[in-house]
Amino acid sequence: HFTGQNLWFYGLTMIPLSQLVALEFTMPIWVLLLAPMLLGEQMTRTKAIVALIGFIGVLIVAQPGTQTLNAGHLAGILAAIGFAMNLIFTRKIMLFDTVLCVLFWMTFSQGAMALVLALATGFHWPGDAMWPWLAVVAVTGLTAHFSLTTALGLAPAMLVAPMEFARLPLIALVGVWLYAEPLDPMVFLGAALIFSANIWNLRANAAGRRSGG
Repeated sequence: HFTGQNLWFYGLTMIPLSQLVALEFTMPIWVLLLAPMLLGEQMTRTKAIVALIGFIGVLIVAQPGTQTLNAGHLAGILAAIGFAMNLIFTRKIMLFDTVLCVLFWMTFSQGAMALVLALATGFHWPGDAMWPWLAVVAVTGLTAHFSLTTALGLAPAMLVAPMEFARLPLIALVGVWLYAEPLDPMVFLGAALIFSANIWNLRANAAGRRSGG
């Protein structure tokens, strides 16, 4: 998660917010591809088709034929892979620990790694004007992690996942308002394709559990 988070912040400086969030939506698709290798889960035909649709969505978002791809696009995809691996390993850890325990150790370990890297590369204290913004990032980040983890414990993933899609129009509006970023319909089209693939996968998994039970 630490690596994915830093790649996400790097991508934030390179590509529009809406593109970065759309690429982040591929995280569940990377879980599909990595889970068979890391958890021994079975790769089905439906999962393979879902992954293909998600990849097409990524191409629509990145638009490699109409714009120059840069390190920000790669960082966005690698960040999604990092978040996917974090989800896979968290799924195992949650069998033995509580939500608060997992969040505490994840936050503590990330803070320790960030401190080591900061000291190794030349640490500089943020200016006074930066501290309120850093506090906002810290509080909202922890709140988002806690809320999402709690929501997944209270409601089926199929109900929680659509809420994630609300982030894209909100982020796009923030990008327009604060950074004068243009609204790109192709980003929304690609994100809709990625999101549809994720919902299809959730429905297939739910149907499989019902038939198995």
